[in-house]
Amino acid sequence: MGVVESIQRLIVTAASMFEQGPGSISPSLYWWRNGTVTLLPSHIDGRNIQFVPPDEFVQALETLPTPR
Repeated sequence: MGVVESIQRLIVTAASMFEQGPGSISPSLYWWRNGTVTLLPSHIDGRNIQFVPPDEFVQALETLPTPR
């Protein structure tokens, strides 16, 4: 759950930084794994964040150990 919360914060931070200075940072998040870069699709609509990760990303999250 902490990873998902961190992703949501990153989505908002990247979008905010992009709006402040277009061109200095991408408003999107990307996942680098095994030499491949994959877009992590997201969209901010007002106060709502839509994050629709690819299945492979979800599967990788499921392999993470759960905190005790």
